[in-house]
Amino acid sequence: REMFRPGYAYKKAGVILLDLVSSSFQQGLLFEEHGSLRRRQFVNAVEEAASHYGTGGAFWGGQGIGKQWRMRREMRTPRYTTSWNEIPVLKG
Repeated sequence: REMFRPGYAYKKAGVILLDLVSSSFQQGLLFEEHGSLRRRQFVNAVEEAASHYGTGGAFWGGQGIGKQWRMRREMRTPRYTTSWNEIPVLKG
């Protein structure tokens, strides 16, 4: 199916899907769950979308979006593990 339709205003958006794994890496269950066929169909659909749109077109949330996460160091004390006097105190 074609997804793009001329004449519509589009915005880039993202969808977060949690607790999903590729069907080739999914651990089997001793007793198959009732909804497992539906889950397999969903996983296959996501993998098909990824192969259709190429690298980065569709991916699992655990893969991230490629930006390196960095800790904000400007608020960190130089001796955050050894000096009790430098631990921030909150008052309510």
